[in-house]
Parts: sequence; structure tokens; C-alpha cells
Amino acid sequence: MSRKPPSVALWFATSLLFATPVLAQPIQSTCRLKFPPVNEVACAIATPGTQYYVNAATGSDLNAGTSPSTAWASLDRALQAAPNGSSIRVAAGTYSTASVVINRPLTVKGGFNSTFGSWNPALFQTTLTGAVNLSDSAAVLGGFRLVSRPANLGWVSSWHSVSAGSLIRNYIEVVYSDTESNHFAAIQASAPAGQTSKLLCNDIYVQGVGTTLSAGLSVRAIQFDNHAGTAEVSSNRICSDSIANYWINNGIDGSGSCNQGSTAPRITLSNNIIEMAQQDSWSRAAGVEFKGCGMDAILTNNTILSTTHGLSGSGGGSSGAVRWKLTNNIIFSEGSQWSAIYISSIEGTITSSENNLMFGFASNAPSIPPALTANDDVSGAHTVGEVFRDVPNGNFKLLPCGPGIWTGLNVYNSAAYGSLTKDLGQGNRSNVEPWHRGAYGAW
Repeated sequence: MSRKPPSVALWFATSLLFATPVLAQPIQSTCRLKFPPVNEVACAIATPGTQYYVNAATGSDLNAGTSPSTAWASLDRALQAAPNGSSIRVAAGTYSTASVVINRPLTVKGGFNSTFGSWNPALFQTTLTGAVNLSDSAAVLGGFRLVSRPANLGWVSSWHSVSAGSLIRNYIEVVYSDTESNHFAAIQASAPAGQTSKLLCNDIYVQGVGTTLSAGLSVRAIQFDNHAGTAEVSSNRICSDSIANYWINNGIDGSGSCNQGSTAPRITLSNNIIEMAQQDSWSRAAGVEFKGCGMDAILTNNTILSTTHGLSGSGGGSSGAVRWKLTNNIIFSEGSQWSAIYISSIEGTITSSENNLMFGFASNAPSIPPALTANDDVSGAHTVGEVFRDVPNGNFKLLPCGPGIWTGLNVYNSAAYGSLTKDLGQGNRSNVEPWHRGAYGAW
């Protein structure tokens, strides 16, 4: 867990803003999940169309970029020159690009060796120090280490942005400085109506560092703000880490758009480990919090660890309810005075709650009755050591004889539950047998 990532020089959200570089230090995490992880979530990244090449060590921006021997040197040149529908292969190295903006159909894939003969993002580390902004549903960025230390940002809400497109198999680390007093997210993933944002197979870590943080500062790993489209968050390992005094610290949060189109906003969370590590006890903090404006939230086979609430709905009021569909999730705490699921009747509805396991909270049952409920275990009779292999050391795989095994509903490839066929480890889920609860389909 000791590594010195480079500092960041610029920030991109909707326009370029200058930021002061901060000396990067190894992260000091309170998460049970380990960052950087020992092993990646090994999903594939396709490279469609004509192939182009970037190599900071041996390339030149005067080259054609069409072969390993004529690689470009910079991502800036590649993003300008590569045509729609093509793929840019990027060799290991550090790319101090202020921002990577992909607003058209284009795939950018890091993690190649110097000859482009091998691809292994963990071994051939390709580091970006700037912000990423994707705004086309066919835009893809994957295989990178996105390591950032933003500072002096003013009134901004997120570092990376995926308003449309896919972030796949990246290590994403965003540590905010103690000079900030705002609400920050590692990733803003809201999509406009008719567009889709996807976060797949990433490791995502966000933290506010320092001992002089304002009580008004809050951080979250992923934020959906005014979300009007479709979002898929699947097979990620996520932690929002709190070290000082925060107001709200959520793993994932957001709201639906009140100006949505004919199709209601939809967010699907599946096969994720979502950890919210907040030292201070605040009733509004949660592993996942959504609110308002008629949004569908579908949570299937997630493992959610929270020091306060597991799931929460807040602030929706008369603007519209979030419709929660909960299946095969494990929502737990190592000792919380709050609730596993805290949603008020005016802020949300639970359309169904099936085969979930909740324990470790002062209240393990949902705060409002689900419209449909079946086979939930809200007894609170279980402990972390009875369910998982070794949570204190970051292992969230299930024990063979624990209450998570063979107790899930089989929803193989059902669109209503997120069209799942694999688990977090990218192993195949059964199409005939009962599933396991939580993110892992095998022990």
C-alpha cells in the first residue's frame, strides 16, 4: 500500500481550471479493501477499428502513429489524430496530460509493454495524472492508473467525469487536500437523457487527507447529480475513506433529474464491493444514498460495508421517489448505531427486496416495508467472521458454509435485475442453481 503517485497539475470538468500541484504521498487508508489492490478485476477491453499507438519513451508526435515502430509520444496527439471508431493502444509510462477528453466514438487502452506484444495493466503500468472526461456512449478508456492529488479547486464537484461512455479496468485514486471545504467525488457519472455511462471492473479509492479538513467537506467515490439517462456500475471495488471530521461521506450517491425524458433515469449496481469508511458518526452518511425525481435504483449482488447506514434515501421530498429494487445483496457493518436501509416514505419506495442479508446494524430491517419481500435475512444473528473469509484483511469472499452460500435468487441474464451472467471475479454465474449472495459467485 506504499507507492508515490505523481501529482496533478490541471483539472478538467466542464472547462479547464488551474490547480496547485500537491506533493504526492503514499495513501494511508482505513478501508478494509486494499489500495492499490494485489490483483485486478480481470475483464477484457475490446479494441475495435483501426489501431493506433502511443509510447512516451520511444514515440514521436511527428510519427504516423499507425504501428508500434511509428508510435506517437503523447496522448494529446493521439486524441487529435485518431479517427472515430478507432482504438489507441498506450504503452506503459507516465502521461502528464492535463486532461483526457473523449467526446466521440474512440477507445483508449493502456497497459501494453514497449513493443505492444503483451497487455497486462498491473505489470505494464500506464499512469495518467490528469482528469478524464468521457461524453459519448461509445467512448472507452481502460487499463490505466488514474492517480491524482487535486488541490485549490474552488467550487467544483468531481475530478473525473463520465457523462456518457465507459471506464473499464482502471485503478482510480483521488486524494483531496486539506485546503478544500466543498463536496467532492472521484467520479461524476451522471448521464443525460438517452445516454449511458458505465463503470466496469475498476478499483476506485477516494479520500480527503489531512487533520485540518473543514467540517463542510464531504467526499464520495461516485456521484450521480441530476442523472437523467442510464448508468451501469458493475464489478468494481470501491471505498470512500474518511480520516478527519466530515459532514457526509458516501460510497455512491446522487439524484435523478427532475427534467427527465420519456424514460425514467436508471442506475444499476451489480457485483460491486462498496465500502464507506467514516470515522465520525453522521446519520446521513451511507454506503449508497440516492434521492428524488423518479429514479430507478437496481441493486443486485452487491457487498456493502458501511460504518453508518448501508443504504439511504434523503432529500427527495415531493420531487419524486427513488424506486429501489434489491436482490441478493449483503449489507453489513462491523458495528453501526444506524440502519441497514434507511428510506423515508416520502423519499423512496422499495419495489422489491429479495434474498438479501443484512447484519451488524442497530436496525437490520428496512425502515419502510418493501412492496414485495422474499427470503431476506434481517435477523442480525450473523457476524463478519461467519459470512466472509477475512474482511479485516480485505478478503470479502464467502465462507463455504456461511449464510451467503446458495441463498441467493437465480436471476441469470434477467434484464430486470441487471442482465448478470458473471460475478465480481468474472467467473460465470449459474443459470440453473441458486446464487450466492454478495459480489462473489464462488467461495
